[in-house]
Amino acid sequence: MHRIWSEVGYRPTDLKLTFRGKNLGGVPIRYNALSNEYLVSAYCDLDMIAKAVSDRAQHSVIRFIHGYPSLIYEFAVHCSECAPHVVERLRSTLRGIMLGSEYPAPVYRESIEAIFQVPTISWYGHSEAAVLAFEANAKYCYEPMMTYGYAETVQDNDGLHHLVATSYYNTASPFIRYDTGDIISPQYDNGLLSSFRISEGRFGEFILDKQGRRISLTALVFGRHHDIFERARFVQLTQACAGEAVILVTLPQPDYADEASLRRQFDLSGADIDFRFSVLSTPYITPSGKVPLLVNISDWENDRNAYRQGWQHSSPSP
Repeated sequence: MHRIWSEVGYRPTDLKLTFRGKNLGGVPIRYNALSNEYLVSAYCDLDMIAKAVSDRAQHSVIRFIHGYPSLIYEFAVHCSECAPHVVERLRSTLRGIMLGSEYPAPVYRESIEAIFQVPTISWYGHSEAAVLAFEANAKYCYEPMMTYGYAETVQDNDGLHHLVATSYYNTASPFIRYDTGDIISPQYDNGLLSSFRISEGRFGEFILDKQGRRISLTALVFGRHHDIFERARFVQLTQACAGEAVILVTLPQPDYADEASLRRQFDLSGADIDFRFSVLSTPYITPSGKVPLLVNISDWENDRNAYRQGWQHSSPSP
């Protein structure tokens, strides 16, 4: 990982601020000497986090931010609106931001870069430890590190390229030509996979239209211009059956929350799906602290009342 992070200038001796979904109890921030980082709680009030970061930044030189793009984005937007002095303090020392564990959605990434005015880097990997790839030359174009694991593609009957990997070092439970579940657009060099872009799969999630076709959420949400992003903190989706989906919109205030207004602020043309809308005061967060683009319908059904916090639902429940 240090090799990848060095692309934005990181060295192990550099202090970083890390957003990784940690629950620190009532403590907003805690120093972790093992990784030379300030760990930030994913379950603490943002005002408390901003104050704690500001206090630490007065006496420490924070060079990098590392973690989930969704959490870093939420922190960045909050500070730019409610604690601009924190942004200025961090800008004076930051050199780069490392975005991991989630797809770095352009709307999040562009806001993070604009607010902190430093470069970002992202990489592709998973817990199976069979593939590790990073943005060596272009954003969203991942170059596999073949010394980590052997990455290749297998084309299915529909002409889609599946990312397949073989691990070198997992002798207890080796992965041999393991299908990662991701569909990619590959580039080859002398028969070897040299780079790829994510099309869909675990890293690029999808929903189903009325014909059962997979619709990439990366393309649907982030590949089109939606006016809602001028107001919304987060946009997520959940689906109970093919051809129907609920768009979950997190707004700082319940303005623009009626069905007609929300629909006008989305470009959903050409999608053979019946969309409904639900307005949230906070985004749905997984137990690990991530803000997923696709929310599991059973999790949403169980937890949605907690996220409404008394706001009027803009359409009937799914």
